[in-house]
Amino acid sequence: MALEGKERFALVDPARSTLKLVPSEQMVPGERFRLTVRFENTSAPASASLQFVVHAAQAEPLVSVHRQPRPAESFRQELQVKDAQLRRCQEDNSRLRAESTGPGGLAGLLAADVTGDMGVDAEDILDRILRAPSSALRLQRVHAYRTKDRVGVRLALENPAGGEEWTAEWASLVLAGRRDLELKVLVVWQKAPIPGGESRKVVVEAEAPDASIRGPFVLKLWAKGGTRPVTLSGVTFP
Repeated sequence: MALEGKERFALVDPARSTLKLVPSEQMVPGERFRLTVRFENTSAPASASLQFVVHAAQAEPLVSVHRQPRPAESFRQELQVKDAQLRRCQEDNSRLRAESTGPGGLAGLLAADVTGDMGVDAEDILDRILRAPSSALRLQRVHAYRTKDRVGVRLALENPAGGEEWTAEWASLVLAGRRDLELKVLVVWQKAPIPGGESRKVVVEAEAPDASIRGPFVLKLWAKGGTRPVTLSGVTFP
């Protein structure tokens, strides 16, 4: 095999049919590394190439590479992955359709029964938030919200003077100290990019079916390709 930037990885562990790669903290979001593997026998194709892109908050835990003719098991695995992706798309589509058929504004929330009987709980949590020094933007204000089975965060983020425009691509909400417990983010909304020297509002909404789990959570937002992330710890919900 040939791996670009091999010295930048914390672990490169090749075996007969697998290759384990562990990235190091030296890597920067947006960096690309090409991996080329060559097969043992003379069948075609003789090699396969992959390109890894460093992302601040997302990762593929397993990448399978197959050469034709593929065994039936590989097709079953691929179908299982595609079926899971299709189910998620169908669930999201059903949710969006249900929310778009009613009125807008507060009436829409009430009609969709998103708020439940007790409405929306809100809290200013700015004084308990810790912003990672590596964050690309500054935090000005932050409020947390909870409804029947959802939570939300509304932030005012400031882009330093001279900085490139910043638009949130996506976000994650992970329970502090529990990487296995992550809320499903439904929406990341931003009306317009944040120019350098200005601030804008960013809204994040996530599912929270278990009302007993209130945090603290670690909220991560990042721009396109996982670049210029913003990391905020200490996020709690009412």
